[in-house]
Amino acid sequence: MNGVSVGAERGLVLRGSSVLLVLLISLALLCGSRAAKAQSPYRWSVKAQQAYEAGRMETAVSAYRAALEAESAPDRRALLNFNLGTCLLKFGRPEDARNALTLALTSRSSQIREMAYYNLAHAYHDLHARDKALQALREALLLSPADRNAKIFYEWLLKHKPPTPPPPPKKSPQAQQQQKKPPDLLEQLPMPPPKALQDQIKEKQKTPPGMKPW
Repeated sequence: MNGVSVGAERGLVLRGSSVLLVLLISLALLCGSRAAKAQSPYRWSVKAQQAYEAGRMETAVSAYRAALEAESAPDRRALLNFNLGTCLLKFGRPEDARNALTLALTSRSSQIREMAYYNLAHAYHDLHARDKALQALREALLLSPADRNAKIFYEWLLKHKPPTPPPPPKKSPQAQQQQKKPPDLLEQLPMPPPKALQDQIKEKQKTPPGMKPW
């Protein structure tokens, strides 16, 4: 499947452009009436796609978020989250992309879930989470065993295992005591088709010296 090149060193494609275009064309055909075209999610989706194709990722991201605010149907929101996650990946924001693509996995369409898992693997790779990237690709291949890009990416990750880091130097018990601190606080994690197409979608204080850490 054609797509936007990402990570040339990986020799892989980040799915998005052609898939998004096909989905938008399908939506336009299914929403032929003026009333349907006037719907905010559709207008924002078209604006986002045009910005995406022009390389204006920030505009595309903003437009997809606006479409999500206007859309309430679960499967349409899943597809919009896939599009948003793809834009965020291209924009170099893998953590935000991971969040959006995870939401796309709620789609009932196995095709959308499979593509979301594939792009999610790219997000995890950019976040240096190799094992999670491999797991996402396994999920993609379960949904589409013939997916050539997923197979290539999976094999590439297996061949490019990061080197095992050397063990840290041993420290004296006193130094270990001085460096004890509580863990960091956890950070808070931050159109498709009308009925005709829906019918085809059937898923972080140091311990002061002398004090005990309790």
